[in-house]
Amino acid sequence: AIGTAMAKSAEIHLLNQTSTAIGENIENVDAFSRALQDNGATGEAAVGSLTKLFSQLGNAASNSAGEQAKMFAEMGISLHDANGKMKGSVESMGELAGVSDKLGAELAAAYFEKLGFTDQRVVETLIKGRKELDESVKSHKALGGATAETAAKAGKFDTAMNKLTHGLDRGAIKMTDMLLPAITWVTDKLGDLVKWFSENQTVI
Repeated sequence: AIGTAMAKSAEIHLLNQTSTAIGENIENVDAFSRALQDNGATGEAAVGSLTKLFSQLGNAASNSAGEQAKMFAEMGISLHDANGKMKGSVESMGELAGVSDKLGAELAAAYFEKLGFTDQRVVETLIKGRKELDESVKSHKALGGATAETAAKAGKFDTAMNKLTHGLDRGAIKMTDMLLPAITWVTDKLGDLVKWFSENQTVI
């Protein structure tokens, strides 16, 4: 049970860390991650693709004449919404999933590679098209998942586990400190005994 809790806590921690880094709420990141996991991608690969896209979007926004900006334009993806606000990574990922519908799977895959998407399962999910991805994300949102509250609880659990681990480490150090003199004495005497037997084999 503790092992399961630790694994789940680590997963939530990664989701929360990613959502904070890219400025998305954790619910959106979690739903997207699960949608990709439905197609065989790992959670790490799913959130990693969001982080990569966030970086590429930032580069494109800061340099409208740069390679990234041109690439998004070629794919027909706008960096800003109707109000001029920068689009989030999850929304933009949905638009990327629609690129294969417009340009074909082969060209879409080439663009995804340029974006740094190296995980084959991530690429395959995006190539399937936007409709399937949007429906999967929507379904996972409806089912519920990680929230800011669960992230806070996971953080408290991690703190408690770290406290326990450090406590056990300190206990082990104290125990070792107490036992070492006795172990050293026994080891030394055994060494003397082995030496005595070795030197007196003929006598025995």
